Amino acid sequence: MTDKKDVHQTYAKIKLSESAFWESDYRRKIITILQQKGISLSLENLEQIIQATSFKELSKDSRFRQHCQPCYSSGIPCHPEVEDPNCFLCNCPNYQTELFHPGNNGELLLGKCKAESKKGKYNPTPQFPKVSIWDCSGCNAFHSPKAVENYLRQNMQQLQEQMQKLFPVNR
Repeated sequence: MTDKKDVHQTYAKIKLSESAFWESDYRRKIITILQQKGISLSLENLEQIIQATSFKELSKDSRFRQHCQPCYSSGIPCHPEVEDPNCFLCNCPNYQTELFHPGNNGELLLGKCKAESKKGKYNPTPQFPKVSIWDCSGCNAFHSPKAVENYLRQNMQQLQEQMQKLFPVNR
């Protein structure tokens, strides 16, 4: 007989796997859109990258209407308090998807903020109330054009390496 803790841990691993897939899929969509617009991922193209990944631009693209249904179909960004919100870092670089750990009340906590933002919270999953997933939708740290620009300046080489893994060039 399977113990409840094992079921919760298995469920947690599935949810983390789903999150990792979502992140990879999102990054792939962003890079594809940039490529289709002829914009290479480079410091020289910062302004173009930021413009192409703005909420205003992405909400016109059917691939993103499917990706983030509530926001793109309604025309209202998930962070309306941000002037000219940008979606390049929708999957926050501070979100730790690979992490799950026990909570104070015996629940299993999935994900975490590396920056320990106080704007996020754990939400119980409907299927297993003893499993909670970190929700950082209350945080807008990476959704302004300036924050995206700073991130790109600091991480361009790493992003270019990730892009090569997502889109390997046949040689």
